[in-house]
Amino acid sequence: MVLKVIVVDNNDVVKESIKAQHPDLCTKEALRDIKGKKLKIDGKDTDWEDEQKGINFCKKLFGSKWIQTSYNHSFRKCYAGIGYTYDSVNDVFINLQPFPSWKLNKDFDWEAPVKYPTDGKLYMWDESVQKWL
Repeated sequence: MVLKVIVVDNNDVVKESIKAQHPDLCTKEALRDIKGKKLKIDGKDTDWEDEQKGINFCKKLFGSKWIQTSYNHSFRKCYAGIGYTYDSVNDVFINLQPFPSWKLNKDFDWEAPVKYPTDGKLYMWDESVQKWL
């Protein structure tokens, strides 16, 4: 279960080899715009970050176990929040279950026992009657 979420600056997790060989790609501005764990370097997708550096940073400050999450959902399914769970087998964070009757599907999304209507109107789930109102 996720107990705490903190932000570690991208510049603090860049691989040392990338910093040394491509300092122009390691500015705060350049790193702010990166989406995901790959960066095009010399025409090739390259892992730019050292996840363990971020984990070590968090452990030093707070102890315990740390797992990286992504603001833009580019890995581990979704951005983790307090109360979410981490599925280590599938390497995903799972959002809070919205209602007891909802089940987790194969894509790790919660689904109501009744499909959401497709008529373009807005509905809210009523757990007591098990339907969309």
